[in-house]
Amino acid sequence: MLEAAEADVDEDKAEEERANLAELFKQAQEEKVAFLDLNQTLQRKLAEHLRSTKKADDVKDVEKSVTDQEQRYYKCLTQVN
Repeated sequence: MLEAAEADVDEDKAEEERANLAELFKQAQEEKVAFLDLNQTLQRKLAEHLRSTKKADDVKDVEKSVTDQEQRYYKCLTQVN
């Protein structure tokens, strides 16, 4: 009889632990989904930022090229004169 009571207690503890683990697993899954959504949002923002930064760098390169051409032109003019 004592053994049966101990078995019931062990089963109750095991059942309680299973329920606790199931709840923890559910919370972890919800957290994972939230982190995946956040990751996608941040990846999108990063891609947009890099795209706009690249465009700005391209504009600077064009300006640098024009300035360089002007300098070479003036240098050639001074050599001709």
